[in-house]
Amino acid sequence: MSECNSHLANVGLMSEMLQRFSDKNPIPVDEAKSIASNLKLIWDDIIRDRLVLNQRSLHQAFIGLVLDEKLLLASAKYEELADSLFEILDELISNAAGRKGLLPCLFRGISSYQISHPDDFENTLWLAKVIVKGAFLFQSELNIFQLDCIVSEGYDKYLNISGESLYKSVYGDPEISYRATIFAIAGSLKTHRFAHQIWEYVFDNEKIFHFINPKKRTDREEQWKRIQFLSLFVATADVLSSMELVYYCETFLLPRLFKEASPLCRTYIEWILSLTILRCPDFRSTVFNALKEGVEAQQPLVVVTFERVSMLVSMQLPPEEKGKFLSEFAVDVIIPMATSNRALNRHFSASMVRVLCNEMAKGNVKLSTLVSDALQKVDNISNVSLENVTYRAGDALLWDIRKDLNLVAVTGGILLRTSDREVDCISENDYKMYLSEKQKSMLRIPIGHDEHELWVKGERSGEVRVESFYVELNETDESSMLQTKSGVWSTVMEIDESSRAAAQVKRSPLIVVSSLVDKPPNLGGICRLCDCLGAGWMTVDDISVKNDSEFKSVAVTADRWMPLIEVKIPEIAEFMKMKKKEGYTLIGLEQTDKSVELNGDLKFPEKSLILLGKEREGIPGDLLAELDMCVIIKQVGIVRSMNIQTATAVIVHAYSSQHC
Repeated sequence: MSECNSHLANVGLMSEMLQRFSDKNPIPVDEAKSIASNLKLIWDDIIRDRLVLNQRSLHQAFIGLVLDEKLLLASAKYEELADSLFEILDELISNAAGRKGLLPCLFRGISSYQISHPDDFENTLWLAKVIVKGAFLFQSELNIFQLDCIVSEGYDKYLNISGESLYKSVYGDPEISYRATIFAIAGSLKTHRFAHQIWEYVFDNEKIFHFINPKKRTDREEQWKRIQFLSLFVATADVLSSMELVYYCETFLLPRLFKEASPLCRTYIEWILSLTILRCPDFRSTVFNALKEGVEAQQPLVVVTFERVSMLVSMQLPPEEKGKFLSEFAVDVIIPMATSNRALNRHFSASMVRVLCNEMAKGNVKLSTLVSDALQKVDNISNVSLENVTYRAGDALLWDIRKDLNLVAVTGGILLRTSDREVDCISENDYKMYLSEKQKSMLRIPIGHDEHELWVKGERSGEVRVESFYVELNETDESSMLQTKSGVWSTVMEIDESSRAAAQVKRSPLIVVSSLVDKPPNLGGICRLCDCLGAGWMTVDDISVKNDSEFKSVAVTADRWMPLIEVKIPEIAEFMKMKKKEGYTLIGLEQTDKSVELNGDLKFPEKSLILLGKEREGIPGDLLAELDMCVIIKQVGIVRSMNIQTATAVIVHAYSSQHC
């Protein structure tokens, strides 16, 4: 602790020394080099202590020193100082993956510099790299990392009388605040130089960021990172020069579109392309020529992009130009594609027909009588055949690319309007709570609003249903098979919807007792399916099995999300008795003379405990005696013995279909 106090004193001393300088009396180059060297020495000692929480005051003081406005002003002139400061902050960001409180302090300091010196800020270009690194960071999703949030909420709700959140008193602002600050900084830029540096740093460092060529194309963490970059791109596209914007779109984003497996990422790319076409009309031919071959071949991914970009752009045109373009587009593309033998093309085009019919009804677009009649007939036929709810309504596929250019929409709001996937977003409340009033007053793009009434998975879930289709491209293409399985594109850990500190699945009360199962691959498979189907708890005989390589190879990462509890085999009976007292119905998956067949008539109590037997012997007699009932899965084949994973999947799915 004495070393910590020593460092704290040194930081305080250096801060006092910096007070000698001012805008009129800047730091000389030799002094800047000396300061950079001393900062690095202090940082090396701090990082050696692993940034422990009880040294929080030192960490915050050091961050404040590194971000002292006099140092930052000098760093805009002296490259060596800029490199030293970036090296320190880059390492700090890397170490913040599993530590709370560091990044809110860091980006709050950068925001303060932007507020106090807006012109100088945009010339301190190395800070753009810090912004990118902060956006790129994917913080730990281990349950233990989220535990503090849960404990704090419980304490604040039932015990806290101080008026200050327990979490805030220990860590400061929650981690969501630094992300809100990053996008507020991006949304406050006024010139192209800083924005250009953000884009350039991402594309020039492919080995670090893997934006163009992801290491794992269906990896959720990598998709999350690409979404953060694309959100930054949308937020800064309007301050880039036209030449820069066209270059980045043509060189990087347009080629990436054809390989992008994530529909969420494609939404952002289509948004950027549409904005670029509006700003640089000549770019439209570049985009349409790139899409032409795929449209003629009716490749679903290309057709959807072509139609959506065309519609997004056309809705921004003057009335007369809009009517002329949409009349031709409806006849040449939308109506023919609505008859396609490819399901995605057909249903997407039918949705576009609905959009046009709605726009005509509102008087927003005027088409010729012949075209409008044809569109109305197609819409009537599709409504009858689709029973109005099988496929999503057209307006859930589109948005206003100009009016919806706000922070809430850019950081996830637009995805909530166009997708039924789990989306990690920053809410209106987050921005209003964690941005300073001065930062809000600087915003180039507004904060925006949480449009709950337009969210596909929220209030529109009964009206709009999103169907998933496989994209039929060449098998060598990255997005030849668009995987939409649960978990691949979902941002899973969200503990509190209001704070969005992270995500958490709403699980059922179901308990799956698998302590009798002894083979790690089987336990891994059961863990994975229990997580997918929303079971509340799963028991194992030995909790260390989750570290077994065979378990991991089947469970993938499910053990990180699925609540596991160790119940030793001799303790199963006592465990079941305890749950019986809590109101649970004890059900065994076993063939007995009194077993009930699993069929549509069998109703599971919400508080059900399902006991699985051993792989060969089944459930021992002493445990059978404790059960309320046994369930049997009807089998008609020659081999009348299901694998335990398969049998578990069948019964847990049957329960989930009733209670999840």
